[in-house]
Amino acid sequence: MDTDCVRPTLDQREATSATMPPKPEEGYVKCEVPKNDPPPDFSRSNDMEGYVLVSLRCAALLRGLCILLFVTTITMSVLYNQKPGRSLNETILEAQLLDIQEQLATQINMNEDIQAQLDAQTTVNANLTLQIEDLQSKMSSCSGIRRTYEGRCYYFSTDKMNWTDSRDACESMGGHLLILNDTEEMDFATNHGAGFWIGLSDLDEEGTFRWVDGTLLTNSNLTWSPGQPNNWQNQDCVVFSESNSFLSDDSCDSLRFRICESNCDV
Repeated sequence: MDTDCVRPTLDQREATSATMPPKPEEGYVKCEVPKNDPPPDFSRSNDMEGYVLVSLRCAALLRGLCILLFVTTITMSVLYNQKPGRSLNETILEAQLLDIQEQLATQINMNEDIQAQLDAQTTVNANLTLQIEDLQSKMSSCSGIRRTYEGRCYYFSTDKMNWTDSRDACESMGGHLLILNDTEEMDFATNHGAGFWIGLSDLDEEGTFRWVDGTLLTNSNLTWSPGQPNNWQNQDCVVFSESNSFLSDDSCDSLRFRICESNCDV
């Protein structure tokens, strides 16, 4: 008989069982932890690629969650601010309206600032215009009907004013109403016209005539018209008489031509 096919005896089976380790209890699995296993080696390309792939997937998931959270926050904010009885569209339109109103208020403030700048520039332009007119007035002191005598410049006006306005007009041109220093100057002036205001009056004190520079009339050689000055109806200002070109007092409110005197370099 072939020995490979001989069934072991009972005694042989018991001896074999005694030498084998006991089986674990049913329902339990024996796990043995390997000792001194080396850590995973990520330097290997396959392991590193897997790690990076997992990281990218996690980052993408986190980014998606952030976007979802942002959209949810905006939506909840709109719903929170939504007034009772209004739809979501009405609330959104109201928010847009408030934004437009804020932009309009900002634009209005900008316009007000621009208007203030324009007003300031208008004031500057007006002042410059006045300065130009003043300079033009001064430049005209020896323009128009111009005469010179002994190094002085004389302006014979072609418009009429009262005595006070005539005095002011001559001063604005850089000169003054005519002050006669001698009879020769009087002859020069009267040879070029009559009926002109000159810078002589007794406005401050009746009967005491002063020139516009404040000096008293002391030249007795200046010729007055017969019976002048007579202060008829409160005549206090002096003019060259139209009848004989002599001196005569007249109402200061009368409208007459004027003679302005100045240096010719004014």
